[in-house]
Amino acid sequence: MTTEVAPIRNLRFNLDWITRPVFGIALAAVAIGSLASGRWYFAGFVAAGAIGALREWHRMVERGAFAHEFWLSAATILVALVGLLMAPDGEAAGLILIAGFLAVMISARARGAAFVWHAAGVLYVGVPALLLRRSWRMDHCRLPAHCLGD
Repeated sequence: MTTEVAPIRNLRFNLDWITRPVFGIALAAVAIGSLASGRWYFAGFVAAGAIGALREWHRMVERGAFAHEFWLSAATILVALVGLLMAPDGEAAGLILIAGFLAVMISARARGAAFVWHAAGVLYVGVPALLLRRSWRMDHCRLPAHCLGD
């Protein structure tokens, strides 16, 4: 079996070649701006990304249909992020994620849906979101420039 490489002259222009880098640069600028603006702005940026990831997670589990567990999952992660902001050294955020995991599992089970997969989305998206927020500790900083070495 041989694999032939298509010559470069067979490539056709696609608008994605322009839009993807432009939106990637814009997203990077928003991420850097949220980091420089403070912990609440960065938490909001992380929350927006987490909500988008949850929407996609629940759509995949439901095979394209809307799942009501999305709202419960999104609320769980938002409350957990706020809990982490209010008590950065506490365990409240982790306990909130566990409670949300159980609530989503019960809700999906009551509907007869794939309850383990729906509930796993809370942890799959929530744990990295909390870790991302926790990894950038600006709680003791007056200006973001003071924290660049931390």
